[in-house]
Amino acid sequence: MLPCVRCKAETELYENGVPICFGCSVRERSTQEVLETTANKGEAFRRFEAIVLQSPGHLPHADGVQVIKNAANELSVARKQMARAYDRLSTYLEQGIVPEDLKVTAKKAVTTMAAGVGAQGTAKRSSTAILLKSPKQR
Repeated sequence: MLPCVRCKAETELYENGVPICFGCSVRERSTQEVLETTANKGEAFRRFEAIVLQSPGHLPHADGVQVIKNAANELSVARKQMARAYDRLSTYLEQGIVPEDLKVTAKKAVTTMAAGVGAQGTAKRSSTAILLKSPKQR
């Protein structure tokens, strides 16, 4: 067993060939999701703002109204996705509740390791159990 690259806890899990414990992996993936959705929301806002600013001082033509509605809907969806990502991260950090889609990823990693194949492609015998602990409990 090697130490996790982030918290130094012993782990048998690997991500891209790097030893990382389940808790750090969930935190890292959730943080990445927050960053990506925030960037997407920023892009949607810039597109919306550019469309609205194209017709300052007068009403847009009929086709322009639909373009504005589409951009507003895109921005609304991006904001909801960002809020969901922030909520998932804060729920994990505050309550230790792992999002369902990330639990599936952990089960696949444990199944692979239990089958005897390590991240480096070498045979490995071990029984792996994942204890889901809140970051506050560490």
